[in-house]
Amino acid sequence: SMPRKSSGGGGNDPSMWLHSVQPYIKSYQLYKCPSDTKIAGEPGPGLAYTSYSANAIGCWGILKIGDPQYWPYTPPMSEDIGGTVIVAAVEAPSTTVQLLEGSGFQYYSHYAGDGTDGITPVNSTVDPRTMSTIGVGSVIERHLGTINTLFCDGHVKAMKLDALRTQGEQIGTTADKAMTYFTTKADPT
Repeated sequence: SMPRKSSGGGGNDPSMWLHSVQPYIKSYQLYKCPSDTKIAGEPGPGLAYTSYSANAIGCWGILKIGDPQYWPYTPPMSEDIGGTVIVAAVEAPSTTVQLLEGSGFQYYSHYAGDGTDGITPVNSTVDPRTMSTIGVGSVIERHLGTINTLFCDGHVKAMKLDALRTQGEQIGTTADKAMTYFTTKADPT
């Protein structure tokens, strides 16, 4: 199954996704992008410092995993409590974001409908641009206007911020439509 974004305990939780996969990676240095000049500290055991954010849209706050009343499309990461998302549940692994360039937090979980167009807004007042109007946990264009993006099938692709904001037709109203790359469901063509 996919790792949880964390298992409770706050920002320096030793069971966050980055610590869950660290035994396979063998180095905390891989959690720091050489182009990230704003990282708060060096990655290490029990610390939340990383240049990358896990896709946790829809699993935090009022959005409950698997509860269609709130959000019927889950991310590959699950909430602190409750069940985990199994790999086989990701219907479109080649188009579902697992990790991507982030701004100072271990997961990206901003609701996909908080912008006026029904999806997360772009903050163009900062350089590099971010997806979200708050700084911490934002997706960030760190590499010449692109974002290194790891998908659930294991491939990495440099994506443009505007492409990542592509909105699907999974649900009827604009306010409820999801950004297609951030859900485990296959999107209609």
